Amino acid sequence: MTAAMRALLLHNPKAGDNRVSADDLVRGFAKAGYEVRYCSKDDTAGFAAGLASRPDLVAVAGGDGSVGQLLDFHAALTMPVALLPMGTSNNIARSFGMSTDVLALIPRLDGAPVRRLDVGIANGPWGYRLFVESVGLGLLAPMMTRRIEAETAAKARAVVRKMVISTVRRAKAGRLWLSVDGRIVEDDVLMAEVTSISRVGPALPLLAESHTGDGRIDAVILREADRGAMIAWLRDEDGGPPPVTAFRGRVVAARWDGLPLRIDDRRMRKPDRKSAHVFVRLIGAEIGILVPEGEA
Repeated sequence: MTAAMRALLLHNPKAGDNRVSADDLVRGFAKAGYEVRYCSKDDTAGFAAGLASRPDLVAVAGGDGSVGQLLDFHAALTMPVALLPMGTSNNIARSFGMSTDVLALIPRLDGAPVRRLDVGIANGPWGYRLFVESVGLGLLAPMMTRRIEAETAAKARAVVRKMVISTVRRAKAGRLWLSVDGRIVEDDVLMAEVTSISRVGPALPLLAESHTGDGRIDAVILREADRGAMIAWLRDEDGGPPPVTAFRGRVVAARWDGLPLRIDDRRMRKPDRKSAHVFVRLIGAEIGILVPEGEA
């Protein structure tokens, strides 16, 4: 690095992995030769001011919710973004194959290749809402707002996995009507997730690989008939591909009859009428993610 690069650091001090402090992060960037401007996750005005100063990169130290916070500023993110995964699931970072050793990632950011993270939009009774992880119907939606208390992110994931097994076992199936580029799918399901990354919810690797950046999106469903197979898969972390069915396309439409619905980590309130329709697609905007060599 020939000249000091300027980094804007967005940090969630309440992230699941609290082994690395704000001071550790700032020192890590300074040691790597960066001039770093620190901003807590709750300081929206400070982050906006930091973006206006046109830093060379934006670093997000936290989980998927912290990455989702970038959506309010996505039009101004012309600089690359470094993900420092410190949450419980870290679905976005893990979908890029990134490790959770954040202090080891920092010195490897300079010159790292940039990969693209799609920005999606969901249209429904609430209007329009952007997302970067997934839009989900069914059993995962009620779990996203639960706070898990654990000493480390790894222990939290273990707790969540047990919770998912219990939820799959007792979840009530719902009738799903889904259209992917006009192809109709109708079945009794436990969940449906619309995403372009490989992991969703509580770090569930529902897709073999991420398709983010290619302009298409995946609708992944878990049928009622595959409930037992899903429980067996969850119990065996090395059990191969999950028993789900995926459909790829550009526009996904679903009828929202009663299954819980979430957009990223936010549970959406159902309108009073019996059913509504939800439309999901990508908006063409992307966020550039720095992925150091050897991570992906």
